Amino acid sequence: MSVENRISHTLRGSVAGSGLGLVGMRERVESCGGTLSVSSVDDVFRVSAVLSPVGAQLA
Repeated sequence: MSVENRISHTLRGSVAGSGLGLVGMRERVESCGGTLSVSSVDDVFRVSAVLSPVGAQLA
């Protein structure tokens, strides 16, 4: 699954967060045997998670 959002230049740096959002997402995805990747190209930020179906055999 991938989610893309445009990066807002007007809000960049003005909203403080806990800084744990992506760390928490990665921990949850990895605990299910998946992988999480993040990237940004130009004005688009992308978060992608790859999960195996429940009960699937890994080759």
